Amino acid sequence: MTGENKKLNIAEEVSLAEKAFKEGGVLLAQELYEGSTSRFYYAAFHLTQAVLLTKGLEARSHKGVLFLFRKHFVEPGAFEPRFSQILARSEKYREEADYRHDMTFSKDLVEQDKTEVREFMDHCLAFLKKSGYLD
Repeated sequence: MTGENKKLNIAEEVSLAEKAFKEGGVLLAQELYEGSTSRFYYAAFHLTQAVLLTKGLEARSHKGVLFLFRKHFVEPGAFEPRFSQILARSEKYREEADYRHDMTFSKDLVEQDKTEVREFMDHCLAFLKKSGYLD
């Protein structure tokens, strides 16, 4: 992957992340909590993909994204451990929202998830800017 191609792929992931976060907000406003939870996770997921691309890393699964993020960014200290916890919790919520129909999501829970995901996203965006991958 060339440097320019890497920047384009990162920009695409950032765009997908921002779109997913916006969709999550729309669904939350409509009290569609399961759908909003899923979209907030995908916002974090796409930004994690962007961060991984800075090192030329591409995961084959959602669990792989979390594993690579922890191994290459949290363990070396580029990201605090709480950010991998936010990502893991958001993924868990997404799985429960999508597959466990007996799980109930409240407005408060989803708003907390939204706040944490936005913090995660802001940290990822700052990392990408500092690393020279975003303007």
